[in-house]
Amino acid sequence: MDGAEVIMKKMDGAPISAGKVYNGDGALVTLGYFDQGSTANPFAGNWIPLTSGTKFGDSSTGYGYPDGHFFATSIFSKNSDVVEIFPSEPAYYETFAPHPITGSLPAAGTPICIRFYDSHELTVDTKYNTVTGPDWTWPAFSSGIPENLYLKVSNNPKPFNSRWQYGYTFQFPSTPAIASEPVNQELPLFDLNVNIVGNGNVSDHNASYKVGSLVELVATPNDVFTEFARWEGSGLLEYNLPTTFASITEDLNVTAYFQPKNFSISIEIEGTGDVTISGQEDGYNHFGDVIDLNASAPLGFVFSHWLGVGPDDNNSLTTLTVSQHHNLTAVFVTETYDLNVSVSSPSHGTAGLMEEGPYKYAHRYSLLALPNHGYTFSHWSSSTNSEFMLDDVNLSSTGVTAYEDSSFIANFDEIFNELQVIMSIGGASVSPASGTYSAASLIPVQASPLTGYEFFKWNDPAGVLLNPYEAQTDANLSMASGFVMIEALFKKKTYQVELTEGIGGNIVFDTPNGPWEYLSNYKLSAIAQPGYLFSTWSGNDFSKNSLVNGASDSNNSLIVTGDVNLTATFVEKIYQVMVNTTTGGEVSGSGTYSISNPPSIEAQPSTGWEFSHWEGNETYLTQLASDTSPVNPVNLIGAPESMTFYAKFRKITRLVDIVAIGGGTINGQQNLNMEFPSGTEISLIATPADGWRFDRWYDLDTDTPHSPTLSISPDQDLSFSALFLPNSYNLSLVTTSNGSASGGGTFEYGSAINISATPNTGFEFAGWEGGDEFINNSNNQDAVVTIPDQNLTLTANFVASQLNVNVVTDGSGQITGEGTYNYGETISLEATPASGNIFEKWEWSDQDGNQIRSSENPLSLILNDNLSITAYFITTPENHIGYQLLSSPVNAGIVFDDPSLRFWDAEAAIWERSLLAVANPGYSFLGWSSTPGLTFSPSALSSLTISRPTSGSFVTANFSTNSYNLKTQHESNDGSVNSSEGNFSHGEMVSLTATPSLNKDFSHWETIKSNDYTVTMGQSSIFGSLAKISIDGRESPSLNLVRGYTYEFNVQLEEDNPFYISTSEYNDDTFADEYLDGVPNSRITNGVLTFSVPINAPNQLFYHSAKYSYSGNLIRILTKSDSHVLPNPNDSEIKVAIDHDIQLKAVFKDKEHKLSITSNNGGSVNFSEGIFPDGATVSMTATPDSHYNFVRWEGNDAINGVTNPFISITMTEDENIRAVFAPVLYPLSVSTDPALSGVIETTNNQFEFPYGTEVEITLYPKSNYTFTNWSGKVTNPNAKTTTVLIESATEIVANLTQAPVDLAINPVTLSVTGMPMEDPNAGGTIEVPDNAKVGQQVLLQAVANEGFYFTGWYNQEGKQLSSAHSTYLTFSADTSISAIFNQKSVSVKIAVKDPTTGKFIMDESEDSHTELSIPIPLGEKMVIHSLAAPGYEFMKWTIFGSGIRTSGDKTLEVDATTDLEVEVQYRQLIPKLSIVVTPETSGFIPIGSGEKNQNGPHIIMAQPLNGYKFDRWEGEGIENHRNPTTVIEFNIDSSIKAVFKKIDAEYPISNSSATSSLEDWIETTWFGNYFWNSSMDNWMYHESLGWTYFYKQAHSINQYNTWLWINDWEDWIWISEDFAIDGGTYVYSSNEGWLFLDFVNQIKFTFSSAQWEQM
Repeated sequence: MDGAEVIMKKMDGAPISAGKVYNGDGALVTLGYFDQGSTANPFAGNWIPLTSGTKFGDSSTGYGYPDGHFFATSIFSKNSDVVEIFPSEPAYYETFAPHPITGSLPAAGTPICIRFYDSHELTVDTKYNTVTGPDWTWPAFSSGIPENLYLKVSNNPKPFNSRWQYGYTFQFPSTPAIASEPVNQELPLFDLNVNIVGNGNVSDHNASYKVGSLVELVATPNDVFTEFARWEGSGLLEYNLPTTFASITEDLNVTAYFQPKNFSISIEIEGTGDVTISGQEDGYNHFGDVIDLNASAPLGFVFSHWLGVGPDDNNSLTTLTVSQHHNLTAVFVTETYDLNVSVSSPSHGTAGLMEEGPYKYAHRYSLLALPNHGYTFSHWSSSTNSEFMLDDVNLSSTGVTAYEDSSFIANFDEIFNELQVIMSIGGASVSPASGTYSAASLIPVQASPLTGYEFFKWNDPAGVLLNPYEAQTDANLSMASGFVMIEALFKKKTYQVELTEGIGGNIVFDTPNGPWEYLSNYKLSAIAQPGYLFSTWSGNDFSKNSLVNGASDSNNSLIVTGDVNLTATFVEKIYQVMVNTTTGGEVSGSGTYSISNPPSIEAQPSTGWEFSHWEGNETYLTQLASDTSPVNPVNLIGAPESMTFYAKFRKITRLVDIVAIGGGTINGQQNLNMEFPSGTEISLIATPADGWRFDRWYDLDTDTPHSPTLSISPDQDLSFSALFLPNSYNLSLVTTSNGSASGGGTFEYGSAINISATPNTGFEFAGWEGGDEFINNSNNQDAVVTIPDQNLTLTANFVASQLNVNVVTDGSGQITGEGTYNYGETISLEATPASGNIFEKWEWSDQDGNQIRSSENPLSLILNDNLSITAYFITTPENHIGYQLLSSPVNAGIVFDDPSLRFWDAEAAIWERSLLAVANPGYSFLGWSSTPGLTFSPSALSSLTISRPTSGSFVTANFSTNSYNLKTQHESNDGSVNSSEGNFSHGEMVSLTATPSLNKDFSHWETIKSNDYTVTMGQSSIFGSLAKISIDGRESPSLNLVRGYTYEFNVQLEEDNPFYISTSEYNDDTFADEYLDGVPNSRITNGVLTFSVPINAPNQLFYHSAKYSYSGNLIRILTKSDSHVLPNPNDSEIKVAIDHDIQLKAVFKDKEHKLSITSNNGGSVNFSEGIFPDGATVSMTATPDSHYNFVRWEGNDAINGVTNPFISITMTEDENIRAVFAPVLYPLSVSTDPALSGVIETTNNQFEFPYGTEVEITLYPKSNYTFTNWSGKVTNPNAKTTTVLIESATEIVANLTQAPVDLAINPVTLSVTGMPMEDPNAGGTIEVPDNAKVGQQVLLQAVANEGFYFTGWYNQEGKQLSSAHSTYLTFSADTSISAIFNQKSVSVKIAVKDPTTGKFIMDESEDSHTELSIPIPLGEKMVIHSLAAPGYEFMKWTIFGSGIRTSGDKTLEVDATTDLEVEVQYRQLIPKLSIVVTPETSGFIPIGSGEKNQNGPHIIMAQPLNGYKFDRWEGEGIENHRNPTTVIEFNIDSSIKAVFKKIDAEYPISNSSATSSLEDWIETTWFGNYFWNSSMDNWMYHESLGWTYFYKQAHSINQYNTWLWINDWEDWIWISEDFAIDGGTYVYSSNEGWLFLDFVNQIKFTFSSAQWEQM
């Protein structure tokens, strides 16, 4: 059976547990049904279990099945709900259905299902699935006879004789055979009972719940005087909280307890103060009691508010009504004031306090005023008359001490500047007018140019313009002070100038690359080349009007006021030529000519004449290329304006060309070519080569065409041939036994003949004998023989093939029979198992790779290939039954007992076996027989059957020998075939010989692709009672049919028993597997069934009769080409290998005459030779080859001299016919390029030739030209004299160039300084011809490299010839030319903004400058070093180019890609002030440390820390030593002291006390962890920063933004939670600037140095 074993599984893929080896403890499995189930939907409705308690692993045998299996027998009784189950030990047990089983419940036909679970009892985690099958239905109760229903869960095909009903339809089909769905409806219910003790209640109780449920229980007091106490009872998840959950696994009984409430009151103090409590009578605080609270503050503090639930208000004296446990905090704070800061006008500036409030009594804070652009700080004023609280009202930064609520106002003064606006040459106007303007707002400025000018930039020394490169921008006067000047700069516009050189001249332009500026004057000249004159300048009127001297002057100049486009135009000179004729021909060429239309003279000879030479003035003749050429160009360079020439002619002879066709020579030569005077007598002799014979002369009009000697006296050119024919010889092939050979016959000398030797099956070719020198390889079956000049006999030899048998064992046993055998030999293999083992099967693969298995032992095989076979042995099973499985006759087929399909019938204690019989080629399976007689299912006639052999029995597969019919056909009047036809065994070789009748010849064999059979019914020779189909009187033979053949079955069966073809061995009257491709009339009972076997037919079919099962047999479908059936169809004697029914036809033909047809060169006939029946009329067509014409036929008297290419002859004897062709004469056209630059001569000046003629041609150049090469198909294109092979109308061109001049063209590159650069090619590349020619226009091209431009072409005297990048120049002598390139540059101007503050140095230079203007090569990197004067330092570079940018690098690197202006700016060194606080940690300096203020007085400010007060300043330049806010004057780095004195005792907390209590540690996510309590005031101990003082009255760093003094760092930092992130915060350090503190990793990042370090 097909398919894998079905195992019930869990979701994880593991088999469902079957428990122990005994029954009753596996997972649940239940038989039942759905109350609305139907065939269409078996799972509809509610599940009704009928066999609750059945388990996996259960087995009616009592042994127990493994995991994933179950087997149970259930017995139901009508009108009873008792179900008997038979898997239990020792016998059975009873369970109960949910209702009695009646005749209608379940109703007959109700789908029956099996539900399986993955646990042994139902829980909330249990999963299940349900399975049914198409035939699983509840049976109807029968009358007294029990109804048995066998259900099996399986997806295997059901065996045809099985009593089991297979089912594999799952309720949840996405997980077949897997328990995948959670159990819900089937879970059991349990009771939950809740008891209450005390004054309270419980929600949702006293009910039933499914097992696994979690039930929430909430205990709630009935009034506010009661509280929950606890839970008691099992199954609860929590016992001390009022809300809990009951886990339902059984019936539960729980109790909730309640008790009266009692509350506590706790008071904490935050800040400095005290709280008293009154109203407690018994020491307990009961619900509803009213308690008095009194919070009192000492001097300097005030009560703020209460924290916590309970107080009736936030007054210091209040009451508390007890309602819960009360945790209260009384908050006391230092007394604070409002300090308000504003400005006199918001547009003038901003002001504010540096610290955030609240502002405490007598504490110091910092005021800061910042003026806006255009304003300066004036003074502080106060609307509350609080100026006394300030350190200094005239300083923008000052200290303030808080004594009362106060308001302060910052006052500012507006700034004014003098602005002067001017313009340079080219300007039309500027605005605004010069005058005084406020620095508080932007001043719009604008510049307008004159016609022909454009705005360039503003000169802005003070740097007040927002964009100095825009004509319209704004000035910000707050960027400067006092007098400010700006100047608008303009430059001339530029235009485009485009000049074009006309044909015949060049242009020289003094400024070829521009720029061309408005109203500027530029020189240009037009220079005519030889043969030309300057005509005019052309272009539009505007462009011509720009010429100073007008359009007719070649030497001119331009004044540019717009875009100019001009062309220099030139005209040609005129020449007169005269040509005269003499006797023998005509001449041409007289006329008027120019340098672009040069003259050519030509002499044309009359018939029978040829040109001789030209005559005339010696000076005139020097202008000709050759005085012997009939066609001559005249050179106009250096020629007089008028010339006259005379032509002379003479008379000429003929040629003879003879070709030998075939193997022979004429006068000892294959091709004979002769030249002689007309009428000369010539003697010819034709001599044949070995193996050849002379036939006749062709292509010649003679009375003796068959004579090998010939004399002729031609008076014209002749071309003819001598025909030689090969002799014929016999090739005979002889074979030994065991093979055949083909390819013999009669063949012409020198023919290459293919011969082939074919060994019979089981034999190998061993070589050819005889004539080794004529065969290419005597060891090859397929060889080539070259026919010698004699008859030849060859013999093909064959030897038998040797095959190997290799045996492998699997299991314990031995094999005999291994070794080497001849092909076709019968071998016997016997398997002998070891003790305790049995032989199971043989297994091997056939030639096609198909796996074959057999159970027969010993095994007999007919060997047809090397064999590798495996014998399998297994341990003797406990229930082994020994029997013999045989085939009859031996070697007729393969029999196999498939061990994978055996089934143990426990009741019968016997194996049910699946047996297979496969017929070997040449045999047919007939049926099974056995001793003693056994039952075969489905039939003893089926090759695949099931039986139950008993111990010692014999089971035999019976086969019959096939015979195949060989039939032949032929026409009896034409010949005969030997009587070898009849019936033959498979693989037999049959010899056939076809013998022709008189006047006939054998032609070939044909395969007849059809056959017919007679179909009748007979009886089985094995089981006489069973019917079998008879084919041609043979009992149900297997048939071998060939694809592409047609077979007719003459059917003679009963009317109810149709004959048909099927794809299955099994048959019935449903025709389920009927095969109809190629069968137009299936199911025939009396008539002819035709089967045309399709090419795509399957390899295996079956024929059947519908009435009798297994009455037919196998049809093997073969693929056979004609060459497989008839390897040598053209041999009269053949051998045929028989493996199917074959029909052959011998075909004969009439005796024939040989017709041989030849032709001379130049054409062909539609066939060269042929064999034709006597008296046949043969038509033939002579077709000339390309380049030839048909002339006439040559042969017998009837056709000799016929000029029609289509003729017919009657064959009465062998004929030899010749077709004569003559070549087409093709013209040879010759010319020169340039035209008229030379003359070309051929032999005798002929210009028509046959195809393939090699013609010599010679070029004679004109005096001012030299030969370059030939264009066209010539032998040597580089020689003046060469040959041309004529293959069509041919055109040959002689390419010439004008006489060369030595032209040296050198590139020169000038640097930005005008000096030649070391690399002359740096500026660009030039493209020039290798040679210049006299009078020829030479194209010169210059391409400038990036960063360079081209100036022009100059001769050796320095004269400019052309300024065009691409120009044509004409030369008459050796010349040296220079192509001048210039390096592009940009203008760079560098200046120090204030020359007194420093200088600069160019890279690699020792000179320093305050101003420098230099050209710089375009794209070059420019390096400039700043050099500050003493007392100054570098500030910045400003670079003006296509835009504006700045750089803070002391050394500037910039690419010079455009004109640049670079400005370097220095600033005076700023002295720094260092302020030391003494004693340490007594105060801090919020303002004053660092660089000196450059925009006003330098303010210093000292602020004391808690417990200290400012005493004095110590140092030089301080304006007021006693004022904590004052100003200082210093011009060098200086250091002063801020001295504070203590006003209180030292701080009482030591390091050890700071860590005394873990309750005082405060943890934050952004500031880390620190220690603080109320006794420490503003000090705290930080785990990362150490001792730290925070400058404000606060008890939590989380609540404020403040300054912190880090004692270990000796530094103030500003910290704010607004800049915090988890794990760290950004802070500002007075020493290091911005930092990031990472409290997780104990590291800090300093932004100024971009470095991490440990805190």
